[in-house]
Amino acid sequence: MIKSRNVCWKKYRSCPTQRNYNKYKRQRNKVQTFINEDNDSNRKRLIKSCKGNRNKFYSLMRKLQTNKAEVRDLVVGNGNSVTTCDTEAAQVLCDYFQQSFTIEKQVLDCMRDEMEPTCSFSLSVDFADTV
Repeated sequence: MIKSRNVCWKKYRSCPTQRNYNKYKRQRNKVQTFINEDNDSNRKRLIKSCKGNRNKFYSLMRKLQTNKAEVRDLVVGNGNSVTTCDTEAAQVLCDYFQQSFTIEKQVLDCMRDEMEPTCSFSLSVDFADTV
């Protein structure tokens, strides 16, 4: 099937007509459908083989995971250098977020003044009258 698709592609590239392209496209779609069905059946077979074995199942799930966790290179401080390791990148991110989300002392004092209660309550309980 794949060989037939490749032959159709070569024929289309040597003589690019609509008829050759349509023939290639039909063959390409058949091959892709076959490949997808085979991948699905293989995946189902692997999952069934993991039944009752949690370690094998989670190992398989980690392999099938599409988005891998990765820290990209970050520009350091002055813009002339780039981070070289994950710990350095983590430190750069930490410094950045500390600058962005740190409440300055003046703002904090102002917030405290606004939050102070304007009235006071006094509460007294007399346990002598209870039976």
